[in-house]
Amino acid sequence: MSESILSINLKKFRRENNLTQQELAEMLDVSDKSISKWELGHTYPSKKNMINIANVLNISVELLLLEELTEENQNTKKLSKNKLISLLVIGCLLFISLNIYYGINLIKEKDNQIQKLQNKASKQNELLNRTYSYKIVVLLEPNTSEETITEWENLLKNQYRISKFQLLPNKLAQDIMIDFTVQAKNNDEMNIIFKEIKESAPNLKNIESFYL
Repeated sequence: MSESILSINLKKFRRENNLTQQELAEMLDVSDKSISKWELGHTYPSKKNMINIANVLNISVELLLLEELTEENQNTKKLSKNKLISLLVIGCLLFISLNIYYGINLIKEKDNQIQKLQNKASKQNELLNRTYSYKIVVLLEPNTSEETITEWENLLKNQYRISKFQLLPNKLAQDIMIDFTVQAKNNDEMNIIFKEIKESAPNLKNIESFYL
């Protein structure tokens, strides 16, 4: 068993009083073996003997146990310090966790806002790019050649969104009937296209447009 603070102090103050173990034992009315065991830390003196030791050595019981009490206080302080450090670490981890949590939620919220804006922009682009179909029926003079009609068809296809360009049989008259489909974003654009087609049509007799 290792020496305790009490055993060390007992030996220290005994020597400071120039007493041998035997002399101290006689003054305390105990055996010198008891003194030896106390100083080696093998056993502890009783409370009564502790008071007698303090009186014989002219010290207080508190002084005899001072370092031992101080060591206990230090251990208590260490435990308190360790608890404080643990609480600080837990607090820091909690703070970091909360920041990460709210940061992730903030990022998600911003992503949702960005996605909504992108969807809105996509719908607006879709509306801007949306086109409507219009049917145009044209009557040309009977003497209009196929070559002239082909050239006009190519001209229209190069300038406008034209599809289904075809010659129709016209049993009621000799006029050449042609119809085709034009794509326009709105009526205003269609009116402009219709006017330009009308002006470019060779040997035009009549022209009509219909919304599909």
